[in-house]
Amino acid sequence: MKIKLVRKFFSWKWRYCVTDERKNSLYFISIKMGKIGREIFVYCKDKVRDDEYIACIREMFSVFFSPLRYTVEIDGQVVCEMVQKPTLTNSSLAFEGMRLYLYENDVLIRDKFVLRDDDNVIMNMSKFYRCYGLDVINSEKALFCICVALVVDCATARSWGTRSTSSL
Repeated sequence: MKIKLVRKFFSWKWRYCVTDERKNSLYFISIKMGKIGREIFVYCKDKVRDDEYIACIREMFSVFFSPLRYTVEIDGQVVCEMVQKPTLTNSSLAFEGMRLYLYENDVLIRDKFVLRDDDNVIMNMSKFYRCYGLDVINSEKALFCICVALVVDCATARSWGTRSTSSL
């Protein structure tokens, strides 16, 4: 399943629009400042109210040199926690409590990522000017892959030396 996340510049409410390969709208994404960091909400295309989100990503600001943490919730359940660990050149993302790995195909430019478990590729992700292209192998994991792509966007926007054009 091919998914495209497009960042909107001139929108008061929605920051991203998520479409499939036939350009059908799947989800809308909104970002708000929370008490301890940003909160990213994923809504269905036929969302009625602000409290009807289907996924939420909470960023927890760090104190001093401790790593940033991103908690991913889908349908009210915490699915995973991702930790951004700083290194000398870039920062890396690690999953806590899951055997998933995020690899960078192009380490210098940081525009291509691969999400995989021990045996299989789950998602290929490519970054273009202001959008992401996701190639999700299993369509049942599409919402999780969208959440991972949003965390990658947050993490790469802050990393030193990246070409990221996004600043959520």
